Amino acid sequence: MNWVNFLYIYQPPIQKPNIIQRVMDESYRPIFDILINNPTYKMNINMNSGLTDLILKNNGDDIIEKIKTLLNRKQIEITDTAAFQAFLPILPQSEIIRQIELNHSMHQNIFGNSYNPKGFFSPSLAYSEDLFQIIKTLGYKWIILDENILNDKIDPSVIYTHNGLEIYIRDRERSFSILSSQYDGTETLVTNLKTNLKEKQYFVTAMDGETFGHHKLNFEKTLEDLYAYNGIQSYLISEIPNIIKEKKEIIPKESTWIIPLKTETNVFERWYNPKNKIQKKQYQLIKLAINLIENSKYKIDDPIITKIQPDYLTSEQRTWIKARYLLDSALFQDQLFYSSAKPTWNIEFIEYGAYLLNKAIHLTLDVSKKNKDISQEYYEYILFTALKWQKSKKIQKIIEGFFEDEKIPEEISSPKLHLQGYIDAIKRLKLEMEKAKKVEDYETCQSLKERIIDIEKKKENFKLEQ
Repeated sequence: MNWVNFLYIYQPPIQKPNIIQRVMDESYRPIFDILINNPTYKMNINMNSGLTDLILKNNGDDIIEKIKTLLNRKQIEITDTAAFQAFLPILPQSEIIRQIELNHSMHQNIFGNSYNPKGFFSPSLAYSEDLFQIIKTLGYKWIILDENILNDKIDPSVIYTHNGLEIYIRDRERSFSILSSQYDGTETLVTNLKTNLKEKQYFVTAMDGETFGHHKLNFEKTLEDLYAYNGIQSYLISEIPNIIKEKKEIIPKESTWIIPLKTETNVFERWYNPKNKIQKKQYQLIKLAINLIENSKYKIDDPIITKIQPDYLTSEQRTWIKARYLLDSALFQDQLFYSSAKPTWNIEFIEYGAYLLNKAIHLTLDVSKKNKDISQEYYEYILFTALKWQKSKKIQKIIEGFFEDEKIPEEISSPKLHLQGYIDAIKRLKLEMEKAKKVEDYETCQSLKERIIDIEKKKENFKLEQ
């Protein structure tokens, strides 16, 4: 069984040091130790340079050294990505390229020449044709995406391509089989993974790395057992063309890792919905910050300078560098995703993202008082509106509305697909619950859990009626 294991690890730039320490102890160190102690195991990894910086700032030098060892052994491949987990499809081309080049530059400084990524990971597996063209122009050979890009089921005997770029597709069902399994041995899990899989075929699972040990304590043991199971062979993505020769050209659909609700008008609505007053103002603040900082007269020709500040720069240019780097980190996507309240909400992320954007604008020395006042007005609107929504229970209504949309998806209302509809709805809610766990939003987790129990009861009643 040919397995491509892809883990994406991430913590937001505002994550508390005690949480970072827990994640490193419970997840990162155990995962990389599994690989260090077993030289035949292969893993594909996405980690943005913002996380790498957090690891180093929180005494995680040993983790970075393990990664260097694994890179040199060619046991792992690390993809390039957005430096601070920005949601790329909504950004202008110049900012997309900057996030990618900043990530590459920071990682090459840390990992050296062994960091030579051929693949690209778009945060939240977000895909658009415009983004694709940028990735291709930058010289990447492959990209990993969700199976939402397809109209049909995944064909495990081919490598998908689009305009010369290879596309490796996350198998949702098999990924979920691993995520939802319990640590009680791997026989049943392996049986599920093998279903409908032939000898010269492969599958890709893609999951949050923090699931193993942090979100689910001791779950890294399941990962280790999977690697050790006789008959499972793990591969780097770059090795797959050696065993899979047939290629299939496709035109991918716009997509993310989320299955959109039937009521959502576009696939990116969780990150930018013009009808959401907070998200609309967040987007205006992002555009304002990019415009003001990029058009500053103190802008330097080489903006990928972050910590090294040559003597020839003026004090105004040095200050501009600080503002530019602040803007980079302020683009982290959590602030947008969690202002959707579909179904997760986090006012801390919302406030902090707006705070960083506003601070970057105020730090830029040639920004006019008028524009600084506009920036401050946007920040206050975002914060006070979020507080108002929270106190007025509007957030609870949005979340309840999400559950209502989830309750009657088209597939459940169709008699022929009724049972499968319940199964799909449960899978979607469990994936949402994993995301809520990631930020320790236990209140939302509990709401999701109750909704899952409700649907499971309806599913069982339906089965009894047949």
